[in-house]
Amino acid sequence: MTSSEDDSDIIRIDLTVRSTRANDFGLYRIYKKLPTIDPDEETDVDALADSPGFLPAAGYDERPPTVVFGKTATCLPSPASPTPFYEPYANSSIFRLMEYHHDASSKTITGLQTLVDNVIMHPDFEQDHFAGFNAAAEIHRLDDYISAQDHTASSSSLPWSAASGWHVGSIRIPVPCTRHKCPENEAPVYEVPNFWYRKIVEVVKEAFQGEQSLDYHLRAHKMLWVRRENELPMRCWGEAYTSNRALEMDAELEELDREPGCVLDRCAAWIMLFSDSTHLTNFGNASMWPIYLSLGNLSKYTRGKPSTFSQHHLAYIPTIPDSFNDWYRDQYGIKPPNYIHTYMKRELMQRLWDILLDDDLVAAHQHGVVTTCGDTILRRTYPRFFAYSTDYLEKYVDVDFHNLSYVVDNPAL
Repeated sequence: MTSSEDDSDIIRIDLTVRSTRANDFGLYRIYKKLPTIDPDEETDVDALADSPGFLPAAGYDERPPTVVFGKTATCLPSPASPTPFYEPYANSSIFRLMEYHHDASSKTITGLQTLVDNVIMHPDFEQDHFAGFNAAAEIHRLDDYISAQDHTASSSSLPWSAASGWHVGSIRIPVPCTRHKCPENEAPVYEVPNFWYRKIVEVVKEAFQGEQSLDYHLRAHKMLWVRRENELPMRCWGEAYTSNRALEMDAELEELDREPGCVLDRCAAWIMLFSDSTHLTNFGNASMWPIYLSLGNLSKYTRGKPSTFSQHHLAYIPTIPDSFNDWYRDQYGIKPPNYIHTYMKRELMQRLWDILLDDDLVAAHQHGVVTTCGDTILRRTYPRFFAYSTDYLEKYVDVDFHNLSYVVDNPAL
């Protein structure tokens, strides 16, 4: 018998992995290193499902909405007393008439029927409500009311502050011009103000300190399914912590030299970022462009529940102000061409991430950050970028994010 034939009869068993028992559905997990906690041990359907018609799950404390802004964030002040539904109008009859006026785009039979059914025949309609009625004044009343609301909102305190880890700064962008040659460090610099952001390391640390961290998976693993006896198990996919990417990150983490004198358990924080410009109103141009941070250590079913508030607000991307056109004309004597506006949007995103990918993040990526987790156990947590999701248009300005994250891995660059 040859040596090759001897080898073919040998069954090799990997003794470096650990396997759990299969559950009632035939699912089991394989670890390279067993975790210190098993968040799925007591998970039930109430922890994974959410609907307005469901009763609150017993044993699960509701998280306040402001937790996404930081643990010390507070709610915006609410009005002292409820206001009537017809505000800012004097009474319900005028409100319904003006509502009909704004909804009716043209004179039609259907619109006439709506006027009769929803205004004139409504139970609370009263002729006396129209004493001294002035149509022009009522139209301006709503405009004045909206302006007053906007002023109040802009002058009121935000639900976050420096105590919640928020910082505000400006983004400096050197601006070029055709036929005006100069080194980049000597080009005129335009500052985009009001960049609100939090440090990535602080957000991750705060997340691991919170009670929700009890549901975090701290070890990447494979999920397998035994469909029938005498069949090979099937690999199951669906969570960040069961992906090959997470397994690779865990393997890289184990190969790192330990910090001198540190015997703490080490774990990766799989950072998942996504952003999407959001239109805030049905009328006007009010919009917001937030960047959210969530952790792949948490099940997608928990992250997808609105009531868990698991998406941490990391930053708000500012827009190039309209005053940039005047600034550019003052600098170069011409109106900024379209390619300059494209350049400004691209550079805004790149320099924004230059701020977010700070020295603290590089240090935490290399050496970890010691954190007292929600189970009161000290661990050394290593931030790792797992995914960044944007819509189709934002890919054009985020295309170089991979290169920026490469710098985190190679700070010497």
